[in-house]
Amino acid sequence: MKTLDAFALINGIDQTLNALKQQSQQISSLEKQINHIISLDGALKGEAGQAIRAFYTECHIPFLQFFQVVIEEYSAALKNTKQALSALESNEHGYISQAFIEHDLDQGLKKAERTISEIVSEVNHAIGRVGHIVHLPNVDESLFQQNYQKAWLETSRTIGLLHAFDRGADKCFT
Repeated sequence: MKTLDAFALINGIDQTLNALKQQSQQISSLEKQINHIISLDGALKGEAGQAIRAFYTECHIPFLQFFQVVIEEYSAALKNTKQALSALESNEHGYISQAFIEHDLDQGLKKAERTISEIVSEVNHAIGRVGHIVHLPNVDESLFQQNYQKAWLETSRTIGLLHAFDRGADKCFT
């Protein structure tokens, strides 16, 4: 069963994006410091100096650049997830519970359908009993049935969208 708490997810994404931004800034600063060490030709002389510069150039700089790319891709995936969330649930305090939709809401819709059908049947039966006195049209429940079908389809659509959102978010991070 899937549950979406939009507020918690948005806050988590925003906090993670802020942390990633700080890490990116720290990595940029570290890369500048390493480049400064690499540029110390006069202070790092000889084979040992060359080995130190090569070590930073060949090991540290590529790793830091790779880490920056990972941060950028992760940030982009988080932003895409946030946009997909907005498309699924426009209310930032929205909450979607598959269990509630499939059980409580479904049972409530079924109960409403049974109750309306029983009431309409009773009313139409009563109208039939007084039909010889006054002509009254039977109560038509077709509008209710149309809206019931719309509600049932909307619950199915919402669950489908919730699952699609979850699959899409999974794909962003793998």
